[in-house]
Amino acid sequence: MRNGQRSLSEKLLAASASGDIAAMRKLIAEGADVNCPDKQGFTPLMLVAYNWRVNGDFSAGAALLIKSGARLDDANSGGHTALMISSIYGLADMVKMLLAAGADLDKKSPARLTAEDMAQKNGHADIVALLQQTRASRNIAERRERLKNSAQRKKKKGFRP
Repeated sequence: MRNGQRSLSEKLLAASASGDIAAMRKLIAEGADVNCPDKQGFTPLMLVAYNWRVNGDFSAGAALLIKSGARLDDANSGGHTALMISSIYGLADMVKMLLAAGADLDKKSPARLTAEDMAQKNGHADIVALLQQTRASRNIAERRERLKNSAQRKKKKGFRP
């Protein structure tokens, strides 16, 4: 990473941590890396999630980062993703945003815990239910897609029952 981009990315990390949406927009437009980690491996998206619990609603920052290509499933040096961080702290709105964008429900921390396990451990039943509902919905969608693809393959082969 070039020095200029590194400086922009460091500023984006600070803006993400403080919830400064205007600065985040400007820095992204100038070429800041939306996936640049800090020294502990926290990306701007993780910082938005972490600081949301402390400073209130950072949904605009999260939406901006997701729209700008933030990788949802990167893990910090502790092995936690933005979804895991949001689940630990009970940030239902952030969890919903990450799930809607396609965050991996089954990714595990080094301790072999998923976001659902972390929400359960921290007493966030609403997050647990949300994660379980999303998993069920995704499983149904995957089954439908497999059936559709299977039917298309059979049709191409001229299969007749």
